[in-house]
Amino acid sequence: MNKYKLISFSIFCIILIINPIKIFAVNVLEQKDDFFQITSDTMIFEKKSLFVEFTGNVIAKNQETIIYADTIKIFFYKNKRKEKKIKEITALGHVKYISKNRTAFANKAVYIIKDQTLILTGGPPKITTDENFITGEKITFFIKKNKIIVNSGEKKRVEAFFNSKENIHKKEKNDKTNIKQSNKNI
Repeated sequence: MNKYKLISFSIFCIILIINPIKIFAVNVLEQKDDFFQITSDTMIFEKKSLFVEFTGNVIAKNQETIIYADTIKIFFYKNKRKEKKIKEITALGHVKYISKNRTAFANKAVYIIKDQTLILTGGPPKITTDENFITGEKITFFIKKNKIIVNSGEKKRVEAFFNSKENIHKKEKNDKTNIKQSNKNI
């Protein structure tokens, strides 16, 4: 390891020791598209094992996504130039994943960076968009392809609720009318 990397790593470790409550950026990998900023109560890092574990009130953010969980583990790999890159992010316990107009809930979520695939299990998992939702034993969301596969199992069958935008707008209009009528009666 060259001196620059050793000094950078030493400074990083000193900052973590000084401020263990707020773990700031985990851009160890310097990947512009795959950058995640993470805050948590504690962090465990082992250089040789190529993973970092954050526990306690964990929030992971990037430009398009926010992940909340009890624990988040980030697994790295070394590319041909021996640079560390994020391979996978695993979130455990009370997982909430928010991206654009979608929100997902599960006990476990595995996000595979290369494929941009989110695998949800436990809870049972559920994805909501506006008033629509899907749930099942396992949900696999292929983000690049905008494709979702929902599997049933022994404990949970696939369930879905779809509401057209037209019906949503009618419902909102009816709700506003009902509120106005309720306010007139007061």
